[in-house]
Amino acid sequence: MDIHSDKLKLDWRFPLPNTHAGILLGNGLFGVVVWGDERLCLTINRADFWDRRNIRPITAKMNVADLRKHWLARDDDGIAQMVEPTDPSIGIDSPSGLPMGRIELGLRIADATLQMADGALHLSNEQASTMLRLSVAADQPVLLIESDNADLDVRCRPAWDFMGDRLAGLDHAPPQMFDDSSMRGWIQELPADPTLCLASSRFSGGLAVTAVYGETPEAARANAGDMLENASAAVESTKRWWNGYWQQVPQIDLPSVEAEEVYYYGLFKLAGMSKEYPAVLQGPWVEEYQMPDCGNDFHFNVNIQMCYWPAYGANAPELLQPLFDKLKQWEPRLRNNAKLLFDIDDGIFLPMAVNDTGEWIANYWPSFTDFACTGWAAHLMWLYYRYTMDVDFLRDTAYPFMKGAMRVYESLLEEEDGQMVLPFGTSAEYNWGSFQATGRNPSFQLACIHFLLESLISSAELLDIDADDVTTWKQLQQTVPPYAEYIQPADKVVPWSPSSDELATQPRIAVYEGQDLELSHRHHGHLAVVHPFDTLGPEHAIVRPTLYRWLEAGQGNWIAFSFAWAAIIYGRMKDGEAAYLNYDLWYRLFTNKYRGAIELTPYTGISTWVADADASPMQMDANMGAVNAIQEMLLHTVRGTMRVFPAIPKVWQHAVSFEKMRTEGAFLVSAEMKENQIISIEIISEKGAELRLANNIADEILVSRGGKEERTRTKLLTLQTVPGEIITITGCLP
Repeated sequence: MDIHSDKLKLDWRFPLPNTHAGILLGNGLFGVVVWGDERLCLTINRADFWDRRNIRPITAKMNVADLRKHWLARDDDGIAQMVEPTDPSIGIDSPSGLPMGRIELGLRIADATLQMADGALHLSNEQASTMLRLSVAADQPVLLIESDNADLDVRCRPAWDFMGDRLAGLDHAPPQMFDDSSMRGWIQELPADPTLCLASSRFSGGLAVTAVYGETPEAARANAGDMLENASAAVESTKRWWNGYWQQVPQIDLPSVEAEEVYYYGLFKLAGMSKEYPAVLQGPWVEEYQMPDCGNDFHFNVNIQMCYWPAYGANAPELLQPLFDKLKQWEPRLRNNAKLLFDIDDGIFLPMAVNDTGEWIANYWPSFTDFACTGWAAHLMWLYYRYTMDVDFLRDTAYPFMKGAMRVYESLLEEEDGQMVLPFGTSAEYNWGSFQATGRNPSFQLACIHFLLESLISSAELLDIDADDVTTWKQLQQTVPPYAEYIQPADKVVPWSPSSDELATQPRIAVYEGQDLELSHRHHGHLAVVHPFDTLGPEHAIVRPTLYRWLEAGQGNWIAFSFAWAAIIYGRMKDGEAAYLNYDLWYRLFTNKYRGAIELTPYTGISTWVADADASPMQMDANMGAVNAIQEMLLHTVRGTMRVFPAIPKVWQHAVSFEKMRTEGAFLVSAEMKENQIISIEIISEKGAELRLANNIADEILVSRGGKEERTRTKLLTLQTVPGEIITITGCLP
């Protein structure tokens, strides 16, 4: 890819009135939001800036066997007594990420151009002269502000300036401001966490800003000085990193400038929220005037997963490594969770919501009956293996984690009339916080079980280990239902069209046993068999009636990530129009005119989750889900079969192409379509995996490989590839 392509340039016109309108720079750990009017505002934060007090520890008295008894008895008090109380004297009821503050510069900006090719934001005045060049160092918590102006008017404003009363209510002390010949900034001591120092310092080319920790105020300030001393050296290394990144990720060409901007700016934000630290709900971009929504924690029941979905197709699976490192760091705690909750010694249990040390931080009991969160984290590992075919990673990381997740399910499954049933579990967020949130054989959990079984069996056979386990897992495949089925009683069908009776009376996937999807629901977990777990082909007869009921329930309770996820599901269904519609609804309803993404729509009439755009949570999941929706319309793999241009909407059919998009099997794929006709497909096989390609090119295709050409008529092209070979496929003329 030409890294100087105009596709990697985005322009803004100031003023940008608030943080939600701002331009995002970051490296995963350290983030900056650039906005302002009369003064240029640089909102700064770290993803690991936390108040970690008031943990509700997981204890043996929270064991799932007793929880099940209380659930069956509808015993609220009994459940409440199982959960350890928190200290009411602490103003924060569970650990939370924190706002940090901002730097203001006495400059009036007119225009901004983000040069994503080198990771830099260029700011200019009304005379169109460049005033500043901003970038976040690729691997350090440093903001670099390059400027010829030696007299920058710098004002440091901690979060205390905007929400001091709230922070004082959390027993936070006022920050200690400092301004001397070498640095200016503030020191923030916290009640039970390391001290933070935010500091700025001039260098020959401009100004550098950092935020670092120390055990004492003196140590924090000294560490800040050390970090800033050599900050200018990061300018060139940061350019090199971004240049390499854009050479690596796929180029796409679409007839839609808006969709291309979502894609490329999305990949810029993907690296900006995951390179040096795992992705969290808001990334490293927390507003300075309010506590972040849900504490900016790790939500493992769709949010964190969605943040990472684009990384695979973007040929950047290495961006998941900080998350895998964090899960490895947490593993002793996660294994202890399994011991305490399920009384097993070889399990792994990851709660739905955790802080940055892996501790459970939610305050509602269904969050630890969502057993699929562990399996869904394992799914990210499995995808990493499938997209890279890295057997060492499979052996050392993915397989042990998947096995630990499955051990929890094995401890819960019970035999009944020759079948294995999951006696209770949560369908994520359905009737959340009530007894109706939990039921027997939740389809979401069953899909997770079958994903784990299928992946574990293939992994163990490949690695030639655990033969006895494989026998057990194969038996479970036959005896655990793939989903819970619901059939609408004939007397409850409300006909309104010629086809509704037929669809409404056909079996469909239930939320859990006996529970139909009775209300609009933002979380599409009952469709996890289609995506993400891919345990049931989208062509299966039960999927269409399930979609019919999904539509019938409506979009009233959907939020931003719901539309992005729906676009992906429809892409899997090869319904390009519905996929594009849901993607476009996300774009129209959940982004502002500054390319800022919001979680709740400011528009009434589409969702019950309505909020002022300036006050809406600024979460990253839907941003990344939208990027993945675009990828999935261009290329995806379903149950081992690659599909090229599977869901192209009519508005894209004139001309669309992509280069070196990664998919399962460690294949790098390039393809071109014109006037709804696939012109060519080029596939590079990195690891020599078997290729299964759905043929939607022509009745007869020409396959070129190794200097040889072969004509063939087939709906499914199957080839055993060799590492490094290039395969080209075109249609044959009639």
